[in-house]
Amino acid sequence: MPFPGRRVVVGSDDLYPAVEAVIKYLKEKGFEVVLVGSPKTGKPEPGL
Repeated sequence: MPFPGRRVVVGSDDLYPAVEAVIKYLKEKGFEVVLVGSPKTGKPEPGL
C-alpha cells in the first residue's frame, strides 16, 4: 500500500548498509525520501 504525500527524512554520518536498506524499503513502499548527510553527499560527514 503506497503512502502518497508522505515524506520521510533519512540521514546518517556515514554510508551504512542498514541506511541504504531503509532508503530502498521506504521508496518501495511509496514514501518520498529526503536524504541528508552521507546518504545525500555520498561521503562520510564529520561528527558534531
